[in-house]
Amino acid sequence: MADLRRMEYFVAVAEELHFGRAARRLRISQPPLSMQIQRLEEELGVQLLERTKRSVALTAAGAVFLDEARETLRRVTLATERTRRAARGDLGRIAIGVIESALHSVVPPVIRHFCTRFPEVEISVTESRISTQLRDLAAEKLDVGFVHPPVQHPELAQETLFTEPLLAVVPDSHPLAAQRHVRLAELCAHPLIMVPREINPPLHDRFIARCHELALEPVISREAWPKQTVVALVAAGLGLSVLPACMERLGHPGVVYRPLVDGEVDVATSLVWRKAGSAPTTLAFLDSAREVSGRWSDQGPSHHPLQV
Repeated sequence: MADLRRMEYFVAVAEELHFGRAARRLRISQPPLSMQIQRLEEELGVQLLERTKRSVALTAAGAVFLDEARETLRRVTLATERTRRAARGDLGRIAIGVIESALHSVVPPVIRHFCTRFPEVEISVTESRISTQLRDLAAEKLDVGFVHPPVQHPELAQETLFTEPLLAVVPDSHPLAAQRHVRLAELCAHPLIMVPREINPPLHDRFIARCHELALEPVISREAWPKQTVVALVAAGLGLSVLPACMERLGHPGVVYRPLVDGEVDVATSLVWRKAGSAPTTLAFLDSAREVSGRWSDQGPSHHPLQV
């Protein structure tokens, strides 16, 4: 099997049809070049070039080998470049897990930015609960996930990208809809529709704890999931709720969102990935997410990520 260096030497001679010019092109002296071509012919067991004192010409076998050598060198060059690009994260695949609310906040601008920088990376996006994402990340079924912290897993790293407040969600015909702000006492005076605790225990517990700090006992009349279902039930007049501010972007008819004056419960969205063995595409995605989240921070908390 001819090695790549001898193929390159042969192509130069075949294209120049002159050993001297080919040697100058390759920046080597002529005797070693002639020796390498002879060894190539011996290795292949065929004559590739007709040589006289005045000329060099391709044999029929040499013409065929020239085409094959050019294609081989082209493919090796392409393979080398693609390998280097893959090592930089420019090529490959990335599997992303997302929670529902992240689809309405951080995910679109981050993925849009990443795809602009790395258009040849194949992306898959799967919506799933936090517990499912953590399991799939550890099992290497996902490369990165968007979740609500905290994340307590020895194999996973996390980084907060975005923080937003909880807002009161009320029917547009409700008396509280006429107010610019809502107090927790006003909210808790009505039946609440809440996301089940199992979806995000820390957030659920922080909200209940804040109510207790204010000597309030919220009455959770029903639970619903996903969050869009909660909004629909509020619109139907079955109760009030609290949801992350990003849900206001959905523009569901029949409901309004109002800031909680004394809520003091924020919702963070974090990026999660494996500490060890992360692929270059994952590292590139992390950099892209940090760049986008940095723009949000620079423009202040009122800047919504979907406006990036």
